[in-house]
Amino acid sequence: MRMKPDAVTRKAYAKINLTLDVTGRREDGYHLLSSVMQTIGIYDTITVTRENSGEGRETEITLITDDPALPAGEDNLAVRAARLMCGAFSLTDRLTISLDKRIPMAAGMAGGSTDAAAVMLCIRDLYGLDCSLSRLQELAVTLGADIPYCLAGGTKLCEGIGEILTALPDAPQMQVLIAKPEAGASTGGIYRRYDSLPAEAIQHPDTE
Repeated sequence: MRMKPDAVTRKAYAKINLTLDVTGRREDGYHLLSSVMQTIGIYDTITVTRENSGEGRETEITLITDDPALPAGEDNLAVRAARLMCGAFSLTDRLTISLDKRIPMAAGMAGGSTDAAAVMLCIRDLYGLDCSLSRLQELAVTLGADIPYCLAGGTKLCEGIGEILTALPDAPQMQVLIAKPEAGASTGGIYRRYDSLPAEAIQHPDTE
């Protein structure tokens, strides 16, 4: 394992769904999707800094953010992603995650997922880990269904719970206007509302 610099910074890009179709539901409650996802130019900035904490000590992970509305404890996806990487690769250093937040929260733009993906990539680069993108995606899906896509980005058809990715031709360069109202909506709340709809009220987009 080849050591890298003491800090790595990455841009964590938001995504939008060009189409989103619910195709079924698993026994564990996860919804099955068919969605074309697209990276856009809005991004958070993530910096992960490593400090040696001594052999045998439990990994310390601290999240510092410029957004006071963002929870910074162990439930934050970025922190969970760092802890996942530390466990998977036996890392014991003290890690500080600095998050400059620009992606609006509760907007369906994968803000938490893309931050988690950026943390995983930062840690991979920080330690020079011999870890493929597909291996990172296998780890990531245990945290959230959007994180495997956020690790790859681009224009993708996302199926399963979102973790089965098929590369599509790149979308053309264009300007996209994002309008986010003050109100937000949780993913869980949206799916509960969807499940309450009668079958005849559901319209399926032409993803193909």
